Amino acid sequence: MTNYSPDGLTYKNVTALVSEVSKEIGSLYAPTSALSDGSARAARNARMLARAAKGITPKYGVTLTQAVGEELAPVRPVAVTTALPTPVHGRTKAKGRRARRNAVRAQVVARHAA
Repeated sequence: MTNYSPDGLTYKNVTALVSEVSKEIGSLYAPTSALSDGSARAARNARMLARAAKGITPKYGVTLTQAVGEELAPVRPVAVTTALPTPVHGRTKAKGRRARRNAVRAQVVARHAA
């Protein structure tokens, strides 16, 4: 790798910029204190109990029995990640839409060749 760059940005500068931006993005989506101490779950369960008292039954989502079961379970700590994964350039995924599409195309070409 050469040290010359026409715009003046070297590999080290670009890497520093990418890490700085990933830290900024990661800090924007940090969990709130309500998620950490469990008060958000308690508020949700209180809303569900109020709806159940009014006779409203949920069609989708968490049921009242699930909420009661969650209330008895201990609060788990929330893992926080502050860095985004760095993309690996020049590699392709073995799975995914493009790989599946190319596999089907290869099968079609093999059928027509035979």
